Amino acid sequence: EEQRLNLESYVDAVAFARSRAEDALKRSTDKKLVEWQFLPTNLNWHRLRAKLITTDSEKAKEKPRRSSLTFSTPAKPEPPPSPLYHSTVTFGASAGHSKKVGAFKDGGLHHKLPGGQDDAAGLCRSLNASGGFDVATADACAKAVSDDLGEEFEEEQRTSKRPDKAARDFKKKALLAERVDVVLSQALSLAAAHVEGIIRCAADGSASHDTVLKRALAPDGRLLMGIECLLSTHGDEQGMLEDLVVAAAWLDGVSFHFVGSLEDGSSWRVRRGRHGAIDVDRVVTGPLKDVLINASAGGSLKNARITIDCAMFSQGINEWQTVANLSGDRTLQVDCNRRNYSNLAKHVDRLSNVAKALASSDEKASVDAEIAGWKTLLKEISTAVSESSNAAGKHVHVLLKTSDLARALSGGHTICCKSGKDRTGVAVTLEETRALAARFRVVDEVHVCKVLRRHGVRRRNLLRNTNQDKYAFNAVQVKSLPRCYRPPAGTFGGGVT
Repeated sequence: EEQRLNLESYVDAVAFARSRAEDALKRSTDKKLVEWQFLPTNLNWHRLRAKLITTDSEKAKEKPRRSSLTFSTPAKPEPPPSPLYHSTVTFGASAGHSKKVGAFKDGGLHHKLPGGQDDAAGLCRSLNASGGFDVATADACAKAVSDDLGEEFEEEQRTSKRPDKAARDFKKKALLAERVDVVLSQALSLAAAHVEGIIRCAADGSASHDTVLKRALAPDGRLLMGIECLLSTHGDEQGMLEDLVVAAAWLDGVSFHFVGSLEDGSSWRVRRGRHGAIDVDRVVTGPLKDVLINASAGGSLKNARITIDCAMFSQGINEWQTVANLSGDRTLQVDCNRRNYSNLAKHVDRLSNVAKALASSDEKASVDAEIAGWKTLLKEISTAVSESSNAAGKHVHVLLKTSDLARALSGGHTICCKSGKDRTGVAVTLEETRALAARFRVVDEVHVCKVLRRHGVRRRNLLRNTNQDKYAFNAVQVKSLPRCYRPPAGTFGGGVT
């Protein structure tokens, strides 16, 4: 009965979202609702497009530059920077917020799983050992739990000398199974949004994203999904982080296969692939289909498959992280960053080989320089992770350096906090400012960032979530944020989280 209700809950959530197709945003205030538990909180896609425009009056003021050689003609002006395209997905942490799956009273999945295993293979092994649960997809999970756990429950009831204990154990396993289902369903939506964002940037004409796609679609290629997590390691947010690290580990290796149509007429289909991997079939048409065909090996949609390499880096920035740094436990945050640094280093090695193999003789020098830039950033990240491991503090350079590398490797990034609203809002505006500065050498980065935070789309996101357009920080909370994350005066004070 419990598992039948689980499936009905998922089906009801999908029907509810479809009924609100024009406004299907799961608001931050809805994250605890059972009806929404399978859907990601406050999922948004930011597409930044920018190019340098020089007016006629500015051109007239420009003077031709003289070369340093005495007898040479005036040097040619430098070509303007190419247009900037950047994709960022923001969301509230993939976690079991609803009371139905236990919320965070006893921590998250990293704590609840037998043996504390949080890698993808360990997750499957742990769940199989604890009841044979299949984590493949949300729509298949109820049957798997019903068949496997149901048979186990009947057997325990027949053989146990304490039927009441058997019932409690079964309920505990069933709730764990449902929590996994909820968390991974949310996480899969994030990965789909990230992949689609990269493809749409390429379809818009971004040469850099087209290159990213060609490398990701190569036989040995993968697409990096970098996750910037702003959760603290205190209280309920520790439990959210425990759920999210499991979700990020599970996403590592998920594949997206692009097709022209599906037999059932749907746009998406999730299924179990070879060796227990997760495959997502996505119907594409029009410009998206064209760009994938052009980028795929052999120019065929049949070969258009993108596999995710996921690397998540965590650093709390709010007042609760200050408390955790003084008296709490940072072990999970430190372990997460160390483990994901290894994932990131493996991805850089893999992508370096793919980039060299795809480069023509004319592109070899530029590709070598590009790879050298990646490895320089990787060394800086290694130093930042090491420093953050050895000393408590808000080591935001871990987040900034990893976002730089994610931008260089995939042309996109993902950012989250508890609700994907306040901390995420100031973080995504910082990310976009830094992307603009890197491409166009913006003079006053602080001013640009303040403008985005004061007048940009994140104020509208606040309004949609809470019916007020101010960041939910008070004056004391703002002072606890690292300086680069502080919203400008007059934009904070909202009390709804």
